[in-house]
Amino acid sequence: MTTGPAAEPGRAQAAPIAADHFLRALARHGVDYFFVNPGTDFPPIVEAYARARRANHAVPEPVLVPHENLAVAMAHGVYLMPSLMVLESNLIQEARTRPEK
Repeated sequence: MTTGPAAEPGRAQAAPIAADHFLRALARHGVDYFFVNPGTDFPPIVEAYARARRANHAVPEPVLVPHENLAVAMAHGVYLMPSLMVLESNLIQEARTRPEK
């Protein structure tokens, strides 16, 4: 999970946007990595990451990937590793850890 420096004293906090809530919810649910292939619909996510860094909120670690298929493959690889949770942004599918045997 990434966190950043504390918010600047005296700086007004902007009202949260949907992407802020989305990233914080992922972190609360234990998602460690966010595999992304950013496109034209991605600016709110970038803004939410910047806001989280300023406010020192925990959010999943972003992993920029040059192609959707590779992002899915990487998310699947992390899924196969125990104790990690991941979200692939293009499919909005959450990969949960496998149950203990």
